[in-house]
Amino acid sequence: MESLATSNSPTPMPDIILNLESTDIPSYALPKPDAGKRLILPTSARLSVTGEKLRIEMIVVDSESWGDQYYEAPTFEDENPPTVSLEIHKSKIQCLIVGGHTFHMRHPTAILKISDPGGIEESLTLTFSSSDSNNSQYAIKMLARELGAQLEVTVKDQQVPPDDEMPF
Repeated sequence: MESLATSNSPTPMPDIILNLESTDIPSYALPKPDAGKRLILPTSARLSVTGEKLRIEMIVVDSESWGDQYYEAPTFEDENPPTVSLEIHKSKIQCLIVGGHTFHMRHPTAILKISDPGGIEESLTLTFSSSDSNNSQYAIKMLARELGAQLEVTVKDQQVPPDDEMPF
């Protein structure tokens, strides 16, 4: 039986796999994938801290095969998945908001608010979710802990009312 790896010291953030559900970053400002690939949301994302930056690697799909009923999108479990990366310096991260959930599947979410480099909006957001069937809260909690500890990001807890208290 394999043992679980644990750590009590502030070491570099382990890779955290989440789904990038949505963003309001204009498409022209997102990193461009290689020719023949497209960034289509939602997609799988791998988050890690490198120095004073948060690195977000996002899976891209084959433009020609995507949409085919037999197309199987790549995952981070593949040997060399096709990705595109976005790096955000800690000075550009305004906060991380946890405690929400996706509308249909009720997966927990984390919303990363960043400064708008164009100065048009107060902030831009990237919304991540966790769909881990064993413990969907774990990756969100790890992200909050590590961003707070490694990059000194403010983490805010968003209280969401239960289904029977929703206003509609």
